[in-house]
Amino acid sequence: MQATTTSTTNPTNSGRPPPLTMKNFQPGYMATLGAGVCLFVSGGMSFGQSLGWFFVYFNSPFTLHLFYSWFIAVAIGAVLSVLLGYVLPKKFIMAVSAILILVGGITRVSVPTNYSVLIVARYFNGIGLGMATVQYLMYASELSRNTRRGFSLGLEQFCISLGLALQMIMTSQWSLSSSFSQNSLQGIFDIILAAVSMGCLWYFIESPVDYVRLGDDAAALDCLSKLQDTPAITMQTNQRLEELKDYVREENSLSSSEVVLRSLVPLLKMLAFRSMIMSLSYSPVITNALTYTMFVLDVSWTPILAGSLRIFGSGISMAIVDIAGRKLPAIAWALAIGGLIVPIAVILDYFYSIYDSHRMFKVAAFWIAIHVADGLYAPVTSVYLGEAFPLHSKGICIALCVVVEQIIQIVIFVTHPKDEVVIMASGIIILVAAAVFLITMPETKKTSLREAQAGFRKFFNFKMF
Repeated sequence: MQATTTSTTNPTNSGRPPPLTMKNFQPGYMATLGAGVCLFVSGGMSFGQSLGWFFVYFNSPFTLHLFYSWFIAVAIGAVLSVLLGYVLPKKFIMAVSAILILVGGITRVSVPTNYSVLIVARYFNGIGLGMATVQYLMYASELSRNTRRGFSLGLEQFCISLGLALQMIMTSQWSLSSSFSQNSLQGIFDIILAAVSMGCLWYFIESPVDYVRLGDDAAALDCLSKLQDTPAITMQTNQRLEELKDYVREENSLSSSEVVLRSLVPLLKMLAFRSMIMSLSYSPVITNALTYTMFVLDVSWTPILAGSLRIFGSGISMAIVDIAGRKLPAIAWALAIGGLIVPIAVILDYFYSIYDSHRMFKVAAFWIAIHVADGLYAPVTSVYLGEAFPLHSKGICIALCVVVEQIIQIVIFVTHPKDEVVIMASGIIILVAAAVFLITMPETKKTSLREAQAGFRKFFNFKMF
């Protein structure tokens, strides 16, 4: 039976994205994104632990493995996600991710002060988060309209920032005399978030691109209609279907060597833009810098302010990413991150600075500002990561970027470099990278996936808007 096409007014025809209100999102669309969003909040809390925001009982032995175990697990999860993607639909992979995080949460609550058991819980959480990250970035880029794709993809890092902020605030304010473990509270959060994620999966909508690849245009059209403001098959629905069919047809016509060649330049760009800058902009040594200031200044409010401003920054970034664009805002924020990190290294390079409250107050101020800039920058990395790669290599390339990001964090942990050296090197690398991005990164606002990927394949991109 041929689907009836109805004509409706499309608010995006004016060239401006519609305002981000609840009326703009159908329940199926929100639930599909919500399945990943909940898991990322949980992952953000574990990420915070890995960076040093861990409530440690000094009478219990622990090793550095407790901290970097989660990074290893995320890398494992990313690889597993690619492998499972060949045999399982995205819905089932997201369900497995939620179950792993649920099991990790139950483990935390059951044995909150046994660090050997907590390592196991962190492996469950990390593997689940790694699997969810790859799948979410793949399907969010395919589900979303061109005018909303930035918002949908940016949710990944926004929720990571939210979870990180919660962990920072909880850990810094937790009382040593409390009989209730902070690890237990985090486990409760994990259980609730995983349960909500599994509930969202009931309304999960598979990617229409997957159905187009299978030749089932009717199912793809049905998915697209459920993702619209008005759940009906309209002229815009059919236009969107034709756009996706052209996209899939072009991708299917590529040979394996062509796919590899089309992936190389985008991969190099994203390894720097996402993996390198995200791991260097906030690592354990940055946390150590704040730890010094908290002891010297005898204050505990700095993590509250930093975490709150990080959430605010991520929210602002998501609100403007489909309006102001990706390229220039991200470069400005990367320059801000590098410019704020270098002064911290300069201050800490002088040993007696840690005994100078005036200098430590400057470090605290720079550290808080870094969280704002990092919060602004992080969502754009998710947007670019979902847009950069060809269809047939997207999962592998996203997973590789995620794996490299974790490897950099692990290397910093296990090599025990001097804090001020790592901080100075991080700041300089980020500043140089931001300057390079100015002429290499494309502006992908309001473009189709085909157009965005064409921009990434060009090594030089001088268009600024």
